[in-house]
Amino acid sequence: MNDEPQFSAEWHWSQKFLHWLMALLIFVQIGLGVLMEYWKPDVQTSFVLIQTHKSIGFSVLLLVCLRLLVRLRYGSPPLPATLPAWERWLARAVQALLYAALIVLPLTGWLTSSAEGFPTRPFGLFTLPDLLDRNRELGMTLRFIHGTLAGLVVALLMLHIAGALKHHFWSRNDILRRMLPRRWSRTPPSSRDRPPVSR
Repeated sequence: MNDEPQFSAEWHWSQKFLHWLMALLIFVQIGLGVLMEYWKPDVQTSFVLIQTHKSIGFSVLLLVCLRLLVRLRYGSPPLPATLPAWERWLARAVQALLYAALIVLPLTGWLTSSAEGFPTRPFGLFTLPDLLDRNRELGMTLRFIHGTLAGLVVALLMLHIAGALKHHFWSRNDILRRMLPRRWSRTPPSSRDRPPVSR
């Protein structure tokens, strides 16, 4: 295994909060998507599932925009200097694609609902305006694009999680820890970091 130095820089607490809140909502969305695809409930239950899916999707859209603004304000910790160039490139590419996909995915869902003539009411609080006129054929195309993008998000998430676990268990650096709450992100000092014992 590689022994890389620890890195003290952490994400801002607001970035950590948004990261884990979005992670929770995205995994709920994936579960709802699978449920709606393979379970055929009664009309009322189906309506509730779809509206919940739309509501969470709209929330993710708002949160990812907020997260980008927060990132502009606080920046991001640097990647380890010992990381190979290809791995640094891959990490940045996956992160950028995730941000883009998490914006485009809910937008395609919104467009699909508009084209199919179904209203979107986030948590029943208000009705979003239609972005397109009703068009069944366009709605079917957008639904296909939405499903394809959902698969892309799942693949990117798997890469993201695999990378975080690789850094934590194989490279043994602080990339994962610095996104954890502060009480879990502290790394015990190694023996070489401890002050010498006086005799």
